[in-house]
Amino acid sequence: MKAKRKTLGILIVALLIPLVICGCNVFKQSAVNTNVSMNDNTLSYYFPRDGQDAEGKLIDVINSAKSKLDIAAYSFTDTKIGDAVTAAKNRGVAVRVITDEQCSTNLYQKKLLNSLKDDNIPIKDNSHSGLMHLKVTIVDDSICTTGSFNYTISAQKTNDEVLVVIKNSETAKDFEKQFERMWNDKEDFTDY
Repeated sequence: MKAKRKTLGILIVALLIPLVICGCNVFKQSAVNTNVSMNDNTLSYYFPRDGQDAEGKLIDVINSAKSKLDIAAYSFTDTKIGDAVTAAKNRGVAVRVITDEQCSTNLYQKKLLNSLKDDNIPIKDNSHSGLMHLKVTIVDDSICTTGSFNYTISAQKTNDEVLVVIKNSETAKDFEKQFERMWNDKEDFTDY
């Protein structure tokens, strides 16, 4: 138990250190969510086991996409999130998904990915020996999400997880650079 708290604390600190280094103001807490002020921008985080709706917040972020939505998700089986991704595509948003090759063989993930593919959403998975372990969504180069929160029902209902939403264009653009690097890497990532 103590080790889990320490690991979670290390994760949060690791996520916040770049924000502190770039001169952002941090640490404004509330009982339900924590919103961190970053020069008129916001960092919010959600702990589902504490009754916070991380799944709903992720769907809100996806629904806010106007032109571009990029997702790199290790495990992606939650059909509500999948439906939000399809809805984004249907309203004209350019959508791309990267996932983990091992996870994409899971029956539920395969079904969801095939549904996205049927909706003409391009999908890639890793072909390198490591895991594609990211849990990242990037919207319009202005909002990004990260954390331990996989795109699964278990992440919302069962697991100890955190979803971090960062409304900061500089951070979102940095996340987008990493997504582009992976997307354009023909050696380590292939079409699903």
